[in-house]
Amino acid sequence: MATRTVDGLRRGARIHSLLYAAHLSKNPDRKYDVTWEGHHYRRSDASGARGTVTFSKHGVVAVFFDPNSPRAPAPGKKQKKLEEHFVGIPSALLTLAKRETLATMDDGVGPVVTAAIWSLPDGELTGARPWPRLAEDGVHLVELELGKPEASILAWAERYVLADDQAAAARETFPTKGDVPASNAKVTLSDAARTALRILTNQATRELLEGAQVNLG
Repeated sequence: MATRTVDGLRRGARIHSLLYAAHLSKNPDRKYDVTWEGHHYRRSDASGARGTVTFSKHGVVAVFFDPNSPRAPAPGKKQKKLEEHFVGIPSALLTLAKRETLATMDDGVGPVVTAAIWSLPDGELTGARPWPRLAEDGVHLVELELGKPEASILAWAERYVLADDQAAAARETFPTKGDVPASNAKVTLSDAARTALRILTNQATRELLEGAQVNLG
């Protein structure tokens, strides 16, 4: 069984979005670490690393840039050998990357990429290089999204200083045992989960929840 899959990544992205919306209710100045733009899930961190995951009917393609990677071009310099990151990618996903995903990584002189991943027909995620190298060069941004949901929820709750009832609400909303809904199924928060999460509705949290297909109810 594949350990890194489209379903796992999508579910992880949605859980992270829900918990980040709760975090933003207490810390409204941190709006850009987790965002959605249509079907693009975008991540960034304080080091300047950033990435975009594009979900589509053809599968997933994701590109990442880490300024600390040896594959990063010098600031202000156009990246060379961009194609080396996409060796082996299915043609439909390469077209999607060129048409949409890479445009989100343009720093003014063209797209910058230090790692890329995509999905295979069976849903497994892969890339042009061994996974540890991909992780070092930027895929680490979605490491928790690809992890086991229970452990990732605990890690995000700790990172964002969320209460136990907020973490429990995320587990209730995205169950991983029993009759588990499809990873792309829209969900509506229960009254109890909505109360526990204490999400303040504003533009940033609305965009997060819309991208994650979560209805406040």
